[in-house]
Amino acid sequence: MLSWTSRPMIMSLHKERNRPVRTANTIQEYVQKYAPTKYSRIQNPETYFHNLLNQLHETQQDILQDMGPEPETNDPLKVIGQHRARVAQARELAWKRIVTESFPAEVDETGTPLEV
Repeated sequence: MLSWTSRPMIMSLHKERNRPVRTANTIQEYVQKYAPTKYSRIQNPETYFHNLLNQLHETQQDILQDMGPEPETNDPLKVIGQHRARVAQARELAWKRIVTESFPAEVDETGTPLEV
């Protein structure tokens, strides 16, 4: 059984397994599909979306820091669960700030223009 003192070990193991869910290709595919007009104006998509991915990760880390310290608990499963929930929340908020607000949807899933 893991004790409270094992918490740093649990987090480091979790971080090693944790891979970025969002990639530059994911952002590029979103913009290409939902904001085709803005996408067509991007000069060098590979570099642009790589830089945008870096901004996304930095914003996610800033959001996690703004959330403050994680709640303390003696239950290792709660520690992992709370950490994953915080990371997921930060990931979604960062996506909204960096991608969705910068590239509002122009079309729906079928490519039909949205009414403004």
